Amino acid sequence: MLATFCRRSQSGCAQTKSLLTALTFSCEKASVLEQFSNLKFAGNFIKRAICSSSVILKNIDSEFVLERKAYREKLHELRKEFEVEVESVYSAKAEAKAKKMETERVAIQEAKAEWKALKSVRAAENIEKFNQMVAQKAQERVERKELTLMKLQDLEAWRTKQRQCMEDDSLNWVEEHELERRIELALDNPRSLM
Repeated sequence: MLATFCRRSQSGCAQTKSLLTALTFSCEKASVLEQFSNLKFAGNFIKRAICSSSVILKNIDSEFVLERKAYREKLHELRKEFEVEVESVYSAKAEAKAKKMETERVAIQEAKAEWKALKSVRAAENIEKFNQMVAQKAQERVERKELTLMKLQDLEAWRTKQRQCMEDDSLNWVEEHELERRIELALDNPRSLM
Protein backbone atom coordinates (compact mmCIF):
# COMPACT_ATOMS: atom_id res chain seq x y z
CA MET A 1 0.00 0.00 0.00
CA LEU A 2 2.80 2.30 0.85
CA ALA A 3 4.49 1.44 -2.40
CA THR A 4 1.39 2.52 -4.28
CA PHE A 5 1.31 5.71 -2.27
CA CYS A 6 4.97 6.28 -3.06
CA ARG A 7 4.38 5.85 -6.84
CA ARG A 8 1.47 8.24 -6.78
CA SER A 9 3.31 10.72 -4.60
CA GLN A 10 6.15 10.96 -7.14
CA SER A 11 3.76 12.63 -9.54
CA GLY A 12 2.10 14.60 -6.68
CA CYS A 13 3.14 17.72 -4.90
CA ALA A 14 6.23 18.24 -2.73
CA GLN A 15 4.12 18.54 0.40
CA THR A 16 2.84 14.99 -0.01
CA LYS A 17 6.44 13.74 -0.39
CA SER A 18 7.54 15.44 2.82
CA LEU A 19 4.55 14.04 4.64
CA LEU A 20 5.34 10.56 3.38
CA THR A 21 8.92 10.94 4.63
CA ALA A 22 7.66 12.11 7.96
CA LEU A 23 5.25 9.19 8.03
CA THR A 24 7.90 6.55 7.40
CA PHE A 25 10.62 7.97 9.67
CA SER A 26 8.69 9.60 12.49
CA CYS A 27 7.80 7.75 15.64
CA GLU A 28 5.30 10.25 16.81
CA LYS A 29 2.02 8.98 15.50
CA ALA A 30 -0.13 11.87 16.64
CA SER A 31 1.87 14.60 14.89
CA VAL A 32 1.88 12.67 11.61
CA LEU A 33 -1.88 12.19 11.73
CA GLU A 34 -2.36 15.89 12.44
CA GLN A 35 -0.26 16.82 9.42
CA PHE A 36 -2.35 14.54 7.16
CA SER A 37 -5.63 15.75 8.54
CA ASN A 38 -4.66 19.34 7.71
CA LEU A 39 -4.35 18.55 3.99
CA LYS A 40 -7.32 19.80 2.03
CA PHE A 41 -6.67 17.66 -1.01
CA ALA A 42 -6.19 14.41 0.95
CA GLY A 43 -7.80 11.65 -0.99
CA ASN A 44 -8.56 8.02 -0.36
CA PHE A 45 -5.02 7.00 -1.18
CA ILE A 46 -3.69 9.12 1.69
CA LYS A 47 -6.27 7.71 4.07
CA ARG A 48 -5.27 4.19 3.03
CA ALA A 49 -1.61 5.11 3.53
CA ILE A 50 -2.39 6.40 7.01
CA CYS A 51 -4.12 3.14 7.90
CA SER A 52 -1.20 1.08 6.64
CA SER A 53 1.26 3.44 8.31
CA SER A 54 -0.44 2.84 11.65
CA VAL A 55 0.72 -0.78 11.38
CA ILE A 56 4.26 0.47 10.76
CA LEU A 57 3.94 2.91 13.66
CA LYS A 58 2.68 0.12 15.85
CA ASN A 59 5.78 -1.89 14.95
CA ILE A 60 7.92 1.19 15.63
CA ASP A 61 6.03 1.82 18.88
CA SER A 62 6.49 -1.78 19.98
CA GLU A 63 10.23 -1.58 19.20
CA PHE A 64 10.40 1.70 21.08
CA VAL A 65 8.54 0.20 24.03
CA LEU A 66 10.92 -2.77 24.04
CA GLU A 67 13.96 -0.50 23.82
CA ARG A 68 12.56 1.70 26.55
CA LYS A 69 11.87 -1.36 28.72
CA ALA A 70 15.43 -2.61 28.16
CA TYR A 71 16.74 0.87 28.98
CA ARG A 72 14.69 0.97 32.19
CA GLU A 73 15.95 -2.50 33.17
CA LYS A 74 19.55 -1.43 32.56
CA LEU A 75 18.94 1.77 34.52
CA HIS A 76 17.36 -0.26 37.34
CA GLU A 77 20.40 -2.56 37.40
CA LEU A 78 22.76 0.43 37.40
CA ARG A 79 20.81 1.98 40.25
CA LYS A 80 21.03 -1.27 42.20
CA GLU A 81 24.79 -1.41 41.58
CA PHE A 82 25.09 2.23 42.61
CA GLU A 83 23.04 1.56 45.74
CA VAL A 84 25.32 -1.37 46.59
CA GLU A 85 28.41 0.78 46.01
CA VAL A 86 27.00 3.65 48.09
CA GLU A 87 26.03 1.22 50.82
CA SER A 88 29.53 -0.27 50.80
CA VAL A 89 31.06 3.22 51.00
CA TYR A 90 28.74 4.14 53.88
CA SER A 91 29.46 0.86 55.65
CA ALA A 92 33.21 1.39 55.19
CA LYS A 93 32.87 4.89 56.62
CA ALA A 94 30.77 3.56 59.49
CA GLU A 95 33.34 0.83 60.18
CA ALA A 96 36.15 3.39 60.11
CA LYS A 97 34.18 5.64 62.45
CA ALA A 98 33.45 2.72 64.79
CA LYS A 99 37.12 1.72 64.73
CA LYS A 100 38.16 5.30 65.48
CA MET A 101 35.65 5.53 68.33
CA GLU A 102 36.90 2.21 69.71
CA THR A 103 40.53 3.41 69.66
CA GLU A 104 39.47 6.67 71.31
CA ARG A 105 37.53 4.73 73.94
CA VAL A 106 40.56 2.52 74.63
CA ALA A 107 42.79 5.60 74.81
CA ILE A 108 40.38 7.26 77.25
CA GLN A 109 40.26 4.12 79.40
CA GLU A 110 44.07 3.96 79.43
CA ALA A 111 44.25 7.64 80.36
CA LYS A 112 41.73 7.08 83.16
CA ALA A 113 43.68 4.06 84.45
CA GLU A 114 46.91 6.08 84.32
CA TRP A 115 45.20 8.98 86.11
CA LYS A 116 43.89 6.62 88.81
CA ALA A 117 47.36 5.12 89.28
CA LEU A 118 48.89 8.59 89.50
CA LYS A 119 46.14 9.64 91.89
CA SER A 120 46.75 6.63 94.15
CA VAL A 121 50.51 7.33 94.13
CA ARG A 122 49.84 10.96 95.06
CA ALA A 123 47.42 9.85 97.77
CA ALA A 124 50.07 7.52 99.22
CA GLU A 125 52.63 10.32 99.11
CA ASN A 126 50.19 12.70 100.80
CA ILE A 127 49.46 10.13 103.53
CA GLU A 128 53.20 9.65 104.07
CA LYS A 129 53.74 13.43 104.24
CA PHE A 130 50.84 13.75 106.68
CA ASN A 131 52.23 10.99 108.91
CA GLN A 132 55.66 12.62 108.87
CA MET A 133 54.12 15.98 109.74
CA VAL A 134 52.14 14.44 112.62
CA ALA A 135 55.29 12.72 113.95
CA GLN A 136 57.28 15.95 113.61
CA LYS A 137 54.61 17.97 115.43
CA ALA A 138 54.48 15.35 118.20
CA GLN A 139 58.29 15.56 118.49
CA GLU A 140 58.10 19.37 118.60
CA ARG A 141 55.44 19.17 121.33
CA VAL A 142 57.64 16.85 123.39
CA GLU A 143 60.63 19.16 122.93
CA ARG A 144 58.54 22.23 123.87
CA LYS A 145 57.27 20.43 126.95
CA GLU A 146 60.81 19.48 127.99
CA LEU A 147 61.99 23.03 127.34
CA THR A 148 59.09 24.43 129.37
CA LEU A 149 59.90 22.04 132.22
CA MET A 150 63.57 23.07 132.10
CA LYS A 151 62.57 26.75 132.16
CA LEU A 152 60.25 26.14 135.10
CA GLN A 153 63.02 24.27 136.95
CA ASP A 154 65.48 27.09 136.22
CA LEU A 155 62.91 29.66 137.34
CA GLU A 156 62.24 27.70 140.54
CA ALA A 157 65.98 27.45 141.20
CA TRP A 158 66.40 31.17 140.60
CA ARG A 159 63.48 31.93 142.92
CA THR A 160 64.96 29.64 145.58
CA LYS A 161 68.29 31.41 145.21
CA GLN A 162 66.60 34.82 145.41
CA ARG A 163 64.73 33.78 148.56
CA GLN A 164 67.94 32.58 150.10
CA CYS A 165 69.62 35.88 149.29
CA MET A 166 66.69 37.79 150.69
CA GLU A 167 66.68 35.71 153.80
CA ASP A 168 70.39 36.38 154.23
CA ASP A 169 69.84 40.08 153.71
CA SER A 170 66.75 40.18 155.86
CA LEU A 171 68.78 39.58 159.00
CA ASN A 172 69.70 43.27 158.91
CA TRP A 173 66.18 44.41 158.13
CA VAL A 174 63.95 46.24 160.50
CA GLU A 175 60.78 44.58 161.61
CA GLU A 176 57.48 46.38 161.36
CA HIS A 177 56.82 47.03 164.99
CA GLU A 178 60.32 48.56 165.35
CA LEU A 179 60.06 50.67 162.20
CA GLU A 180 58.57 53.79 163.90
CA ARG A 181 61.11 53.82 166.64
CA ARG A 182 64.03 53.50 164.26
CA ILE A 183 62.77 56.31 162.05
CA GLU A 184 62.62 58.64 165.04
CA LEU A 185 66.10 57.58 166.17
CA ALA A 186 67.52 58.23 162.69
CA LEU A 187 65.92 61.61 162.56
CA ASP A 188 67.27 62.58 165.98
CA ASN A 189 70.76 61.30 165.36
CA PRO A 190 71.59 61.63 161.63
CA ARG A 191 74.69 59.90 160.23
CA SER A 192 76.39 60.59 156.97
CA LEU A 193 76.33 57.88 154.42
CA MET A 194 79.73 58.72 153.15
